[in-house]
Amino acid sequence: MPFVRAIALVGLLAGSTAHAQTRVVVSQGDAAIAQDSAAGAWTISAAALAVTLGLDPNQELVVRQIVNLRTGRLLADAREPDTRLTLNDEAVVLGERGTGLHFEGARTGMWHGGVHLTFTYSHQALHATITRHYASYPSSPAIETWTTIQTEDGAAPLVVACPVGWQLSVPNGTVRWINGLRGDSPDVPNDEAFSLGQKDLAPGESLTLAAYRRSSERFMPFVMIDNGSDEWFGGVQWSGSWRISATRNDAAIAVALEYPDVTTTLPAGQVAVDDPT
Repeated sequence: MPFVRAIALVGLLAGSTAHAQTRVVVSQGDAAIAQDSAAGAWTISAAALAVTLGLDPNQELVVRQIVNLRTGRLLADAREPDTRLTLNDEAVVLGERGTGLHFEGARTGMWHGGVHLTFTYSHQALHATITRHYASYPSSPAIETWTTIQTEDGAAPLVVACPVGWQLSVPNGTVRWINGLRGDSPDVPNDEAFSLGQKDLAPGESLTLAAYRRSSERFMPFVMIDNGSDEWFGGVQWSGSWRISATRNDAAIAVALEYPDVTTTLPAGQVAVDDPT
């Protein structure tokens, strides 16, 4: 069973003031990846968007900052992991503290007309390698992200479950979504099919969009948060079940794309990945 590929489309974003140690390591048009060796950070950007990622003292992969390149406004400024998953019933984030994972390194390169950034971790006990991928493309203010997991030859089967495609906190704003098919057909029309919905969340209030069979049965797997200055949007290319949750915490909204019903068993020498070509 292929793993899902999530696409986090982060409105208009970007990096902070450049440091002397920052250098562009790969670029294609306005899509680029820059590395700040002193800060241990990598910034992937395109058009008006830049996302800065880095490692904390426990080698945990975190999103450090998301900013609008044109205006300098911050869309995210908290060091938080953007994914997690369950391996053999153990919930893990990509980091070394208490996970059994070891950070192997980051790599950059060209990628199908854009640029590609990866962070790779190995798990000695499970004989598995986990890689988090990020890609951007010229003139597109979006970051594509997905995770691959590979088991070694001779490894015991690995059960992978409940992956999180992406998660982050963005400034509070109006939450907007697109309704799904909702049973619409030529014989039984439904005016709500593929219509727009929106809601302003009160502090502490949550909103859940989900599908339990086909991805577009009730809602499209896509969400937007508009704060009047910038609009964040995220979604996924996926045909099965999914869940997007949005919870307001004072001035921010924590939003996440999850696959609570997804479980797959990886035999030895196999890769769980949705090929992004």
